[in-house]
Amino acid sequence: MFTFRQRLPGGGTQVIRDRDSSRLVAKVIVFRKSRNIVPIDQGTVYNDVYDQLRRVPQPKPKAPRLTLRGALEATKAAVKGSAGKIVSQVEISRRAKICKACPRLQPIGGCTG
Repeated sequence: MFTFRQRLPGGGTQVIRDRDSSRLVAKVIVFRKSRNIVPIDQGTVYNDVYDQLRRVPQPKPKAPRLTLRGALEATKAAVKGSAGKIVSQVEISRRAKICKACPRLQPIGGCTG
């Protein structure tokens, strides 16, 4: 999420946000036009937005959190595996292929192995 803080002529600020930086520039232009704030040309607004984005640290997206349901499912899988009910290599490969194609797949950090 990108955030731009537009100073208002009478004081104060207006916060404008978007997930896409190009759409953020477009939103700033629309807002400035609605309040008669200049400049409104795309090149200058682009520079204003990107100058601010470089100066102000943007929040990092939060990593998915482990839910109670997810923890229970992982525990069940571990117990099932330790009880000798191990799946075949074909099934392991099938599951890995599904996981590899998942858009929510993220690298795990902090591993030392």
